[in-house]
Amino acid sequence: MGVQLLAALRAMFAKNRTQITSEQVVQELLADPDSQWHEYRGRGPITKNQVAALLKDFEIRPVVVHPTKRADVSRHGYRAAQFEDAFARFLPPEPNIRTLKRGAAKRRESVRMFG
Repeated sequence: MGVQLLAALRAMFAKNRTQITSEQVVQELLADPDSQWHEYRGRGPITKNQVAALLKDFEIRPVVVHPTKRADVSRHGYRAAQFEDAFARFLPPEPNIRTLKRGAAKRRESVRMFG
């Protein structure tokens, strides 16, 4: 489940974000009604604490991302930089769009030549 969570978080950070609150992580995980996060461990929807517990295995912990003068109002979450190592070690490289397009063009060309 941890690697699946990393993949979901990489997609969230791919939306030009540098940080995301724990609440936003849970909201986005639960945005798809058919996602596995709606029935996490047979106990209902995944929570902020359960997200943090899964990420702890990757040595990623929530940090204050929206500081205020009152600690009870400050928002905790994650910064994209915290995930660089885990993304590199546990997820396949993201496909390069140019490489994909070039590969598709080469396949079409070879079909024309040999087809």
